[in-house]
Amino acid sequence: MRRLPGTGSERVGARTFAYTFVPALVVVGGVAVARATVGTPIEHLTTEPTTLGHVPGYYGLVSTLGVMCWAAAVGMFLMGACLLYDRLGRRDAAFLTASALLTGYLAIDDAFTLHEELLPSIGIPEEAVYAGILVAVLAYAAVFRHEIARSAWLFLLLAVAFLGTSVVIDKGYELLGSPGGGGLAIWAEDGAKFIGICAWVAYAALSTRGLVRSGIVRAAAGTDSPVRTTGSADLPR
Repeated sequence: MRRLPGTGSERVGARTFAYTFVPALVVVGGVAVARATVGTPIEHLTTEPTTLGHVPGYYGLVSTLGVMCWAAAVGMFLMGACLLYDRLGRRDAAFLTASALLTGYLAIDDAFTLHEELLPSIGIPEEAVYAGILVAVLAYAAVFRHEIARSAWLFLLLAVAFLGTSVVIDKGYELLGSPGGGGLAIWAEDGAKFIGICAWVAYAALSTRGLVRSGIVRAAAGTDSPVRTTGSADLPR
């Protein structure tokens, strides 16, 4: 495989171009298909919501920042998986890939309000969506318990705690017959969610850094034994 100009020291082949452009073409083509089949205006799928709604750009600020943080965490996990896959530790790469997939779903759910609007509209109750997410998280924790033990698991626990608090506040006000609960309740619910997302980003950053560093150490030492280089004991002071 030849090195192409403008690709640095990486060997780039057809698969790289496919991974780069096929998803983009699917999205762009999907917009055209939606326009042709169901008549969805193109601008409804391509234009920023604040522009479509003729509202100030800061509307939904915290929600937008949250989605950006989810996306950052996905990128960290995937980058770590790519670095580890070839020779530095495929089990750790699988863990980071699973972390990216789980985080990616949470990002999509948050961005497109799947659990609140889309899925309930096709007959899947919001409670069932929450239950599915809980099962996915528990399965993730069970399958990758050894990798999580070597990761920055403290921040994973904090993330789950804050995200869970957000759900409890939301469902609590619904049970009291006051969906939304007013300004203070919305502030508490969305604030807890955003703090939980930030904790998840820290979990992604610290865990990825630690596992990649562990893989480099193992490769240099010529051993397959895990090296503990991350976790709550190694957090920066």
